[in-house]
Amino acid sequence: MRPFVSCIVVATILCQCKKDESDASTSPSHEFKSAWESEEHWMTSFIARDLASMAGKDADQVIVKSSKIPHAYSNNGVSLKGAPSCWDTATYKPLLDDWAITASPSYPSGPDLLPALLTPTVAEIQKANEMVSSELAADLKNPAAHERAAFLLGVFGLRENAWHFADIRPLICQMTAHLAFAGQLRGSQLPSPEGAWAKVLHSVHMGRPKEALADMENISSDGPGEQWKRVVDLIVTGDWRLAENIADPSLMETIAHVRAAKTHLGNPAMLEIVKRSAALQDLPEWTRTVIHGRNSVEEGHMVREAGMGLEIQELSQIFPVGENAKPSSIGKSISLPFDDSLLVNGKPEVISRAKWAAYFRRHFIATASAVQHFNVVSWASPEAANEWEKGLLPFVKPMPEASIALPFLSADTDGLQKKVDAACDWIRAHPERVNVGAWFDLQFPVDLGEKFTIPDQRPWFRQTSPPSTAHDPEVRTRYTGMHTDWLAGIKALHAIDPWDRLLCTELGENTGNTPEATRTAWGPVFDYSVVPIRWILKSSSLPLAERIVYLKNFAAIDSEEFLDLGEALVLARRPEEAIKAYEKGFEKAADRVAVANKTQWMIHYYVQKGDLAAARKIVDHNTEIFSASGLFSGVTFGIVTEDLLLAKKFADDIEERYGDPGARLTVALATGDKETEMLVFPDGRET
Repeated sequence: MRPFVSCIVVATILCQCKKDESDASTSPSHEFKSAWESEEHWMTSFIARDLASMAGKDADQVIVKSSKIPHAYSNNGVSLKGAPSCWDTATYKPLLDDWAITASPSYPSGPDLLPALLTPTVAEIQKANEMVSSELAADLKNPAAHERAAFLLGVFGLRENAWHFADIRPLICQMTAHLAFAGQLRGSQLPSPEGAWAKVLHSVHMGRPKEALADMENISSDGPGEQWKRVVDLIVTGDWRLAENIADPSLMETIAHVRAAKTHLGNPAMLEIVKRSAALQDLPEWTRTVIHGRNSVEEGHMVREAGMGLEIQELSQIFPVGENAKPSSIGKSISLPFDDSLLVNGKPEVISRAKWAAYFRRHFIATASAVQHFNVVSWASPEAANEWEKGLLPFVKPMPEASIALPFLSADTDGLQKKVDAACDWIRAHPERVNVGAWFDLQFPVDLGEKFTIPDQRPWFRQTSPPSTAHDPEVRTRYTGMHTDWLAGIKALHAIDPWDRLLCTELGENTGNTPEATRTAWGPVFDYSVVPIRWILKSSSLPLAERIVYLKNFAAIDSEEFLDLGEALVLARRPEEAIKAYEKGFEKAADRVAVANKTQWMIHYYVQKGDLAAARKIVDHNTEIFSASGLFSGVTFGIVTEDLLLAKKFADDIEERYGDPGARLTVALATGDKETEMLVFPDGRET
């Protein structure tokens, strides 16, 4: 992989940071202070206000009131009933009819956005943004311009990759407004090509993937159509095989391929794709993707070293910060007040600077908190965690959402309760600004074994998803208080999105939790995903013979599984097959820490066969990795080969790095070395 020397080096920035200032304590309140009663009420109001701006009305005069009828609202006596969701454009037709918005003649469209946005860099998105915003400024009654705006927003949403901090709800609302207005203006006329693709992306983002794929089939595959179909198919199904044999993939196809590989194969396969794409290596997309979920120590270090620099490099394309900007200056540059309205100073802006700033803040905070999670949990380095917290505070503190971010950057639990209380106060005042995932995660901000109390989410998030959508199920299904019948809710969402990994896992687990139930829940996804196989292998009741069969199939997809296959073959008393599996894992597995932790049996095998050179090759690799298990394999090698000095060296390394004297005791007991034994038990074993 290319070195990322072009980005601003984080280490240089961190050294400019000042000492952390004390955090002010706030007393938590017990009520929401929002102008809206619920998430749905807020989103319906947001869409109605944007439509008013498009119609030439005063958005401030739009007062959407809630109703006792579920999903029903009104504005000045006009009923707005979710049809069935607040994101359905039909919900707002009565409002547009009341405002006398009628069909207009067909308008010519601007330059084709479909090929340009297959390269969805910040620069290309902003170029399209300026063009489409100008078209809307020229005439807000141009349906083609509204369709192009919706398509642009749909592509902008495909770049969102901030894990549980991600929030495309405002973007979906804006797409809904543009498509509703364009549809009213179009009347019976067919949408433009961008309008057709905007509808597909709207369905993808709101959580109706079946509709997206069905609508996509009716769009021509000419020109960039084939590439966009592949992008949507990859995003929806995660079937990475669709992109395996593309000769010259677009950047958007590569991004979709990377995400599919991450979801269903894991980081090693994903990083192989990144290595083949120089364009992707210069984007924070790959660091945003690699840090989420399961990752190795090496991968965590990659993101720690490159992630924040790539984030700053991207934001500098919209907010020029200069190469020597101080962290606080960078933080202030993207700290514009939250504003998602269409009009800025009376002129339409599809993606305003405020929207750009919010996008960068979400990803900045997501990457910063993910690296801190790695520092604390995976790397287990208090020193690194403290350094990271102090280094990032000058960036984060100027941001409007700083109260939410600070608990996730904490290196330890000291003062953490005050930070969580402050975050909860901020949430009560701005519930619409916090995604349910980040809100929920405040219970366990740094995974240090303590749970914190957060506001009850139910007054705001009244259901798992907007009706008839499977929007963001991974975070919305985690809070079971929003379910009346949890399993029924999972089944309903799975019927809408049968490709979602979390829904497949939950359905299989709660309908028998057997290999057969897992296969049924995953359907066709089972053929290209390691996730259900890994889930099946977790079962302690799986017979050893079946486990070996699954592991053989698994290892063909993920070479690291050769190590577990070797272990299973050892348990089955098939050592000659086991060593072959282990050798393949040792040679091919990308996660070298896992290799160091799982190959001690190989050392014993080679020693017993008299092949000390082969055994020493494994020892040298494992001890160079310097994991505790890897070093211990060196201890055991020294013991079985009667090389006491070698065994002692690695035992000392374990105690120095990990604070564990157990390896020294092992050496003492195995060799009869009284001197070492006395260091561990100075008063004798009996004490």
